[in-house]
Amino acid sequence: MGTMKRESRIQSIFSGMIYGQFTAIFSAVIIALIFSSILYANYTYNEVTRKYIRLNETFTLRLENQLDKPVQMLMLLDSVITLDGVGQNKDDKIGSMMKVINQSENLFENIEVIAQDGGIRSVFPEYSYLLRFDRSGESFFKNLTDWSEIHWSDLSVSEISQQPSLRVTIRSQDVLLSGILNMDFIKEYCEEFHFENEDLGMLELSDRYGVFIFSSDSTKVNEHQIDPLLSFSEGDHTDHDISGIKFVEGQWQLVTSRHIAGSGWHVTIKTSIFNAFRNGLIIMAGFSFFILLTLMIFGIITRRNAQVFSNHVNRLILQTRSVSEGRYETLPVSSKYREFRELTEHFDRMMNSIKSRDSQLQTIAFRDSLTSLYNRNYLNSQLIPQLVSSQNAHFALMIIDIDNFNLINDTIGHELGDELLISLSHRLMKYLPSNVHILRIGGDEFVLVVPITYERTIEQIIQLLDLVQTEPIICNERDIYITMSVGVSYHPDHGSDLNSLMRCADIAMHQAKKSGRGNVKVFDQEMSESVDRKLQVEQYLRTALTNQEFHLVYQPQYSMDGKILRGFEALLRWVHPVLGNVVPLEFIPLAEDAQLIFEIEGWVLKKACLAIHQINILNKTDFIMAVNISPTEFLNPKFISNVKSTMEESRINPLWLELEITENVSMGMHESILSQIHTLRELGVKVSMDDFGTGYSSLSYLSRFPIDLLKIDRSFISGIDQSPDKQAMVRMILALVRQLKIQALAEGVEREEEREILASMSCDFVQGYLFSRPLVIEKILELTKRSD
Repeated sequence: MGTMKRESRIQSIFSGMIYGQFTAIFSAVIIALIFSSILYANYTYNEVTRKYIRLNETFTLRLENQLDKPVQMLMLLDSVITLDGVGQNKDDKIGSMMKVINQSENLFENIEVIAQDGGIRSVFPEYSYLLRFDRSGESFFKNLTDWSEIHWSDLSVSEISQQPSLRVTIRSQDVLLSGILNMDFIKEYCEEFHFENEDLGMLELSDRYGVFIFSSDSTKVNEHQIDPLLSFSEGDHTDHDISGIKFVEGQWQLVTSRHIAGSGWHVTIKTSIFNAFRNGLIIMAGFSFFILLTLMIFGIITRRNAQVFSNHVNRLILQTRSVSEGRYETLPVSSKYREFRELTEHFDRMMNSIKSRDSQLQTIAFRDSLTSLYNRNYLNSQLIPQLVSSQNAHFALMIIDIDNFNLINDTIGHELGDELLISLSHRLMKYLPSNVHILRIGGDEFVLVVPITYERTIEQIIQLLDLVQTEPIICNERDIYITMSVGVSYHPDHGSDLNSLMRCADIAMHQAKKSGRGNVKVFDQEMSESVDRKLQVEQYLRTALTNQEFHLVYQPQYSMDGKILRGFEALLRWVHPVLGNVVPLEFIPLAEDAQLIFEIEGWVLKKACLAIHQINILNKTDFIMAVNISPTEFLNPKFISNVKSTMEESRINPLWLELEITENVSMGMHESILSQIHTLRELGVKVSMDDFGTGYSSLSYLSRFPIDLLKIDRSFISGIDQSPDKQAMVRMILALVRQLKIQALAEGVEREEEREILASMSCDFVQGYLFSRPLVIEKILELTKRSD
């Protein structure tokens, strides 16, 4: 089902790509078709419009020729009158001529000879009753002001035929020649022209006032033009030509209207849009149908090709997916397209190459190159996800670290060290059950992932690990005994992911190392809290100086009777806004590990020197300021120069400064350290040994250690009045320092009984809560003022 959906989706995507191209082509063709249609429509419109304008012009010219015939007849009569004059004899001649004209052309219903006063002098043919009419009041008589003008009257009802008729009048000497046209000849001409041009549409002839003289629709004859586009104002003798598409008589029509010179008439040709542009529309429809048919065929071919191509692509995608999932299966791909066959063949060769390289990469990525055990990558990406994903997964993760492996490496060499690691991996595989996953994650660290199958599984594994480290490992014919520190964490108790489990096991392993070599520790929450506390303290420690969270207090040092003030010991205090008071025993080792001790102790030395300068200058005294120096700082090559520059900046007497070093410094004493001490003493700076008795140094070291003062640790002083052993130890120390001419100071004296015992032993100085707690500088200034 999923495969079918995937194939359908791929086919739709592939088809969509092809259809997208088809749509783009289709859109371009449609736009081109529209654009060409617009151009063709514009061309057709211009051509058709010109055609109907030419038809109108042709009709107008022919009509003007037709209308010129009756004028010529009247002009002929005029010539007779002009040559012979008007009289009874001439009337007979005119009558005879009119008969001839009417018989030949049938142009007039009658011709009247009208006097200047409007009276009718004669009529041809003879209609006696017309002689009684007076034409002076009629419009044609009034409008004939220019006797040289030919005047065409408006459409009116003939007095003879009682039908619509027109009158043409010309001037002949002192009379008017006026003929009433026979409208049949105009009608016949218009119908003949309309018949010759079948696609002409509606042909209309109107006078200057818009009254129809002729219309293809006979019902309009003698009616007034009602369309405002074609109406003409009264007396409009100017050209009033119209051409174009107009909305006339309730529909869109192509209209051409032309003025007939002289008569004031207008010829109008009106044709429906369809009739006018029928040929162009047929051509455009045929062209559009051809284009759309071509696109449809192209679309069908495109769809078929898209299906064919998508089927081939689907097969290749299935093969690609099988490769990505580690299944190197060859799927048969048959195609009539040579390109697809070649693509399949190349893909098969590529797949086989990937298969070979994948096998090599698996080994490189997931195997340790030295021991061939699985490595951290395998643990992280393969093993733990598999175990965690299984239901009710309960297993232990154990980190194994070889104790003092760096010392072993330095002793036997790195090559033998690698041989030892290989031998250890073989021994682990030999002793441990097959369901235990053994991995090397780097250096001398191994990881065991142990499925918990019964309650005492881990106890059994620990016993087997004891067997592993009981027998020596033989390297280059040398027996090497090793011990291993082991940290254990449980899934899911200590975490559900690798990082959490590794962190907990690593914390437990370091706790095992602190407990001594060859130990096993199971992680508990207290271990995590201890590590978290150290990380938190170290993080805050980095900004303590900048944030001015450090300050110094000073504890006085007295003579044994408490009457003489020797000086002070500068003690560092840290008050953090979140952590509160942090004791030096907690943060000083962290400062040494984080390489922050140099900056901190430089600040302490400077503040202490400024303080003793202030005290001694104000009181004119020579009190001593004792400052603790860590072994790390004392071994710093720049230490002496830093001390000198600090004393110079604070302008103190070197005799006012005493630097306290711990007993552990003497354990690594060599010429450079002795040189440091001699240089300090040459500067005038006193050197004392702090916390004496807590280290592992021999008393004989004191004879080689050029110090000014020895400070007996409070562990020997507390309860000395109740401990003969402590009294014997302190008495021995004091006897030795007197022989070496070194002064002694007892630390941590809190009870009078302790002071009395020390006084009886002739101790030189004392320091403790019995005399004073550590004080801030303001209290020290008050104290020294009273002491003075």
